[in-house]
Amino acid sequence: MNAVERMLQQAIYDTFLERNEKYLPVGDKALNCYVRRECLQDLIYALQHDPRFYQDPWWRLHSNIGTHLISFRSYKKALDASDKRCMQIVVDQLTGKFYADWDLYNTQDLANIVAHLFVEVLPIPWTWKAKMRSNV
Repeated sequence: MNAVERMLQQAIYDTFLERNEKYLPVGDKALNCYVRRECLQDLIYALQHDPRFYQDPWWRLHSNIGTHLISFRSYKKALDASDKRCMQIVVDQLTGKFYADWDLYNTQDLANIVAHLFVEVLPIPWTWKAKMRSNV
């Protein structure tokens, strides 16, 4: 079980997910899978009303997940008071395709948006070595 799965389990969102051959943890940082069809609207409703998450406008950057996307991010330390990371959850509202990952920077303000884009999304050359080491 990777870190994203543990946080989803702690937040009780793991119960909405299908556990089958399409359930694919990605290292310790991400998870690709599908929401159980009968739970799709319940999951979206729960995330929209969970005070630990806010609706995120950056779903367009995850077009590989699908076309009818909705995206949520947790506030820093909202899921684990000792953890400085935030979780992003992207769901295709038609197919139920689900993606979740951990980020060091959330998108609540301009400074964090710039840090997220240039350190995590489009890493600059001096971060590549550190990023490669952290993926091992």
